[in-house]
Amino acid sequence: MTSKANRPIILVGHVEGDPADLPEGVVYHPGCNPDAPRRVSADVEILDDAELVAWTRRAYEADIDYRFRRAMEIARSGEWVVHGIR
Repeated sequence: MTSKANRPIILVGHVEGDPADLPEGVVYHPGCNPDAPRRVSADVEILDDAELVAWTRRAYEADIDYRFRRAMEIARSGEWVVHGIR
């Protein structure tokens, strides 16, 4: 029932042997080095721009609405709904 194009990709962080020998749909993705710089700042930012706050809320709500509609379309078609719908 699940088409090949809609199957989720499986990420693995450790491979015995050559990562090039992994089966289709399995991708080698090692974790970050603990000494690597942070990807996201731990500092809190305070926004006092009302327009920016309103725009951010609208963008977030539009994104959630889109993801819900897309998930329903996928489920109604009989496919699996996976995390990370775009």
